[in-house]
Formats: sequence, structure tokens, C-alpha cells
Amino acid sequence: MNILVVFAHPNYNQSVINRRFVEEIKKICVIDFHPLNEMYPDGRIDIHFEKNALLRADRVVFQFPLHWYNVSPILKNYMENVLNHGFAFGMNGDKLKGKEFLTAITVGGPKEAYQKSDANSFTMEDFIRPFEQTATLTGMNFRKTYAVYNALTLGRENNSSKLTQIAKEFINHITDPYLDPSMRRNVS
Repeated sequence: MNILVVFAHPNYNQSVINRRFVEEIKKICVIDFHPLNEMYPDGRIDIHFEKNALLRADRVVFQFPLHWYNVSPILKNYMENVLNHGFAFGMNGDKLKGKEFLTAITVGGPKEAYQKSDANSFTMEDFIRPFEQTATLTGMNFRKTYAVYNALTLGRENNSSKLTQIAKEFINHITDPYLDPSMRRNVS
């Protein structure tokens, strides 16, 4: 399975968890890793290059910190310019059809804060819905999101064994062939 990780983090140097995830990703040569902020510091995305990476991928992972209940500006720019009409959707826009799509998100607050009755007024599933719709529009198959809550606290604690455990869970999740329910049926 060819996996493309599109990584967007505006404050990567300050992130403990995402930095640990990136270290694990770089150990796996079968993952095509695109750190958007590093590749395009001026924000000018090589659209042709990125589209070709998407065409090669079987699974596309958007990895980012939830920032103001959304993605960072460079990932929004990527989505608007790479996942465009005629390529990802619309007339002749079926190039991503059948590919898998998932999000891997770090969240500053605790999981309990993402309930309808709590401070953020919505569940994480509510915040993920636009990505599910992106998958629907583009003909991709949306797979389960990987989310790490309390990222700020975990980063401050900087507990090496805990970070290693979380990073391995992250890698296991994004590389798990059984995220596709049809694969589970084939094994049973």
C-alpha cells in the first residue's frame, strides 16, 4: 500500500508530539511524506508535484494540529489548489476515486472537552465532518481518524516512553490495512 502523509504544522519546531510522529514516519521508507510548511515556506505549492503524489498513493493521510477548529492555512491552500475541479471532483474529476483518506490530528485539550455539552460545544466527529465530505466529493473512502488529545500537556511532560507509545499507535493506525472494512471480511 502506498501511503502519502500530507503534514501541515505552522509551529512544528515547538511541537513535541508531531515531531515524534515525523521521526517515526521517516523510519518507514514506504511512506511518502510531504511536510508542507517545510517544502513550501513561501506558501506556493507545486500543484503538479502534489497531484502526482496523490495519483501514486493508495491512502492519503492529512496530519495536522487542530487549530481554531480547523486546519492550518497551508493545508487549506493545498486543499483549494490541489484538490481542484477537474482533478479531484467535477467533470473528469475522478482521479482520487477509490483511494483511502484519513486524518491524523493532535488536539490541545482533553477528549472530554469535545462534547456537545462542554466548552467546545461540538464533538470531534463534528469537526471531522468536512473531511468526510471531502472524501465523499472526491470519491475517496474515508477511514477512521487518529486523534491525540491533551497534546499540550503531553508535550510539556515530554515523557519519552509515553511519546514512543503514542507515535507507534499513530504509525500502526495510518498503516493498518484493516482500516478498510473489506480487508477484514477477506481475512475472516
